Amino acid sequence: MYNKDLGGEPLLRKTNTSIQDPICVVKGKLSKTLKEKGWTQDQAAMKSGVAQPKISRFDKSKTVDPSTVASLMKGLDLEFWDLFEIVEEKEKPDYMKEPGEE
Repeated sequence: MYNKDLGGEPLLRKTNTSIQDPICVVKGKLSKTLKEKGWTQDQAAMKSGVAQPKISRFDKSKTVDPSTVASLMKGLDLEFWDLFEIVEEKEKPDYMKEPGEE
């Protein structure tokens, strides 16, 4: 696949690295945020519309439904980084870097 507006450069470059190679690994920290704010899981469930058992499992989940994240953010007036923290950060692979970027 090519983009003529970019001078015919491939949109995806073939590499030995999988496209599923995130540069950041995050984990949930909802329980920590609730504790800091003095809220119970039941209060968070009432304000966000997210079931309490789902709130209980949030930090342990490998995947989280975007609607759950949006509901928690909106219902509890939280930002993304109130719900997640970076636990591992990698340098960008060469195929992700812009031309001239080190």
